[in-house]
Amino acid sequence: MVGIGGLEASELQLSALVLYDGESRMRTLGLCQLPAAAVGALQPVLGALGEPIELVSCWGEQRGRLWRPLPPTLVAEVTATHVDRGRLRQPARFERWWPDREPEDCRQDQPSRNASSSRSASARMS
Repeated sequence: MVGIGGLEASELQLSALVLYDGESRMRTLGLCQLPAAAVGALQPVLGALGEPIELVSCWGEQRGRLWRPLPPTLVAEVTATHVDRGRLRQPARFERWWPDREPEDCRQDQPSRNASSSRSASARMS
């Protein structure tokens, strides 16, 4: 499970994924493209979106995208192909919303390897 910590200002379909560290600080994990059907769940929280801000990537370069911060109220399950040093190497794939979970349940120590195949490199955040 991951929290949704922000949305790209132009499309509202690219979301920033967040996890909490051992000191209860929110840390960015990576990105996820939300399918159109999943965007409907965002309607109740769109009024809480902050003013657009430009974010710097984890490598220190400007990405040129404007993001709208979102209070962490939504929890999603995503699948990623590779996690490197606590960050996603590519955008994650959205699986489903978890409306009965709290964002604080999304901890950095919880991503686990999918053990269904020894050749599988997917990590499921759930």
